Amino acid sequence: MLGKRSLAALAALFLIAAACSKPKNATAGASTTTPPPTRITVAGQGALTQTAPGATVPGGAPAPGAPAPGGAAPAPGGAAPGAAPGAAPEPGAASAPAPEQAPAQNVSQTGDQGQRGAVDQQITLQSTSASRPDTYQGVTANEVRIGVGLADKVQCGADAVALVSQLAAPLNQPSIYYQKGPTNQGEAYDQDIQALTAMFEFFNNHATELVLNADIQNRLKQDWQGNPTDGKGYYGRKLVWSDFDVGNTQAGCTEKQKAGTDQIAQEYKAFTSLSYYDGTEQAVCAESARNKIMHFGGDYESDGFLNTYDPYCWAWSATGSKVMSAWASWIGTHVCSPPDRRPAAAVNVGGGGGGVKPCDTNADNSEQFKGKPRSFGLMYRDLADDTALCENEFHQKYANDPRWQVKIDKTIQYSSDIGRQQADATNIVLQFKTAGVTSLIMCADPVFGALFFPIQAQQQDYHPEYVESSFGFFDASLVNRLFAIGGGSAPNDHQGSGAFGITHLGVPGAFGWDPNPSLDWLAWHDSHQFWGEDKDKPIDQRRPCDPHQADGNGMDGQGCKEPGTLPLWFFHTLSFIGGVIFAGPDLNPHNATVGLQNYPTTRFAAYGPSSDPRPAIVGPAPGAHSFTQDAVEFKWRPDFIAPKPEPLPLQDNGEPGRRGWIQWPDCERHYYEWPDKLSPPWDDPNVAQQYCDNPNNPQYPGTDQSKVWNTTAWYHPQGVPYPFVDPYPYPDF
Repeated sequence: MLGKRSLAALAALFLIAAACSKPKNATAGASTTTPPPTRITVAGQGALTQTAPGATVPGGAPAPGAPAPGGAAPAPGGAAPGAAPGAAPEPGAASAPAPEQAPAQNVSQTGDQGQRGAVDQQITLQSTSASRPDTYQGVTANEVRIGVGLADKVQCGADAVALVSQLAAPLNQPSIYYQKGPTNQGEAYDQDIQALTAMFEFFNNHATELVLNADIQNRLKQDWQGNPTDGKGYYGRKLVWSDFDVGNTQAGCTEKQKAGTDQIAQEYKAFTSLSYYDGTEQAVCAESARNKIMHFGGDYESDGFLNTYDPYCWAWSATGSKVMSAWASWIGTHVCSPPDRRPAAAVNVGGGGGGVKPCDTNADNSEQFKGKPRSFGLMYRDLADDTALCENEFHQKYANDPRWQVKIDKTIQYSSDIGRQQADATNIVLQFKTAGVTSLIMCADPVFGALFFPIQAQQQDYHPEYVESSFGFFDASLVNRLFAIGGGSAPNDHQGSGAFGITHLGVPGAFGWDPNPSLDWLAWHDSHQFWGEDKDKPIDQRRPCDPHQADGNGMDGQGCKEPGTLPLWFFHTLSFIGGVIFAGPDLNPHNATVGLQNYPTTRFAAYGPSSDPRPAIVGPAPGAHSFTQDAVEFKWRPDFIAPKPEPLPLQDNGEPGRRGWIQWPDCERHYYEWPDKLSPPWDDPNVAQQYCDNPNNPQYPGTDQSKVWNTTAWYHPQGVPYPFVDPYPYPDF
């Protein structure tokens, strides 16, 4: 489905769990970072393209001028010029019997070089020179300092990674690209260090390949004064980093967020903090801003929160406010009928609040409640972040919006302490079941919502609809696959059978289905080109890492596979990289923020800007602090199998190792708000006529998504039998 690649998503889950995990003491070495290619597709250009993945140079890096592969996540975006966010601070301051094959994905989702070039030409640097090399704290003539927040460098509370890895063991396996996931917090920490070291090294070495604008490329090769450099880094500066401890959300561990941020700002003298550990982001952002350093990587903070700390804090995707408002609009008009078409208002007695008009449609995504009127329940953690979004914004504000009217019959706030969650799940399931809730609005974290809760729901024979969004990574394929851990078989009593929702990520598979190695893969192999089984052999006897060779001579050991956290760090770092480039030589929070806010609006596909209308629109407006602007509806199908290479490696019996994928009930129409605020080009009726259920565009499956499963041979939608032997990079994709 939408979200991260499967093992990467599991890594995300472990890292969310790591917000309560175990330690490992280590010191991160200084390294560097460069912005992944910022690509764009100007909104409104809806032509379907068939562009192949980008070329690479011998080292595996994207060839200059070619669309460099990248993960399916929003890149730094921007909108109309203008609106500076304030004066700059002073410097220094379970198996289905017959799964269907999901529809083929088309390479047009990878973006196209023409669009990228057009967008890159619109980028304007906020400065072309600087009056001094040390333009801000953490910035010198030679480096930009970054503090990276990692959970539990020193043990605090239970080892949540160990707990999750045990429950999710069937999914915690190596894949075609990724290492086996960590089994405890110590291993999780080690994989983070591996990922960050590779990422920053790659970014420092390939900075000028990330922009097609020749003027910006040339300026990047000069220092702050305009003198030539070695061509690496950003205006003569390399990205260097050190990690700090953000603790976790368990009792007694949260004070580390403030202490760690103070340490990185006051002792290490960082320019920015970077982290993405669920439940810790608000505290790290707020403390970074109080220290007058930037913070990148926040997950779904509210608009009000981010505006309070302008120009310091940036979310990596959509803001929480944007997710909550779109979610309420979809539920209140698309899932239910629009309020003005529903029966007369009913009195909301003893319920959970929200709109007073009950939903007038049936919970038909659940086999158990099919034919019964929908009754909504809402659950969220007892964290300030979640309360602000799920209760204050979604429940009290948007659910009461007269345009949408989402009546919630039962609300439960649960503990953020993972040590209590398994036990609490039993009672919470019972409460929702007793209240007659048919449809759960999943404002939960994925560990509780997709693992602990469904296990108990299955045991209590409770099979509700799961109403999902990007919040909590519930639009990620891996998170939805976790529902199967609870037992049951698709499609009837599998816990995930009733899952459906909207996503702001905009590309299938979460962080992509990898028709070609992504930017994070290239970063790993930039420094691990001859690892794997041959890493201890003399250099001239080593084979290069390549898991795709049809003749079996490719090398595919654990050292060839990247840590599952690497793409996650990439996607959460993109905005920072963009800010460093767009600020120009005079790097400070003001210039970085205004540069990001002026990035051209575009549709951004897996590998960059695209004229295909299916990827999400990115591009913050002046005063905004996030990127993704629109959303699309999906339905989770546990009886589907994903396009390759998601299902790899195969099981011993030749069947796919991973099942479950998305269906697009509304032909991938993108909305700012439901029911009628479609984003361009979907606001043009001709686009839907051209792409939806049109035999000339089979990659737009519309509502008919049935594909073939054969017990003796597994077939790709285009007829390639599995196990396949077609050569990398899967040209039939």
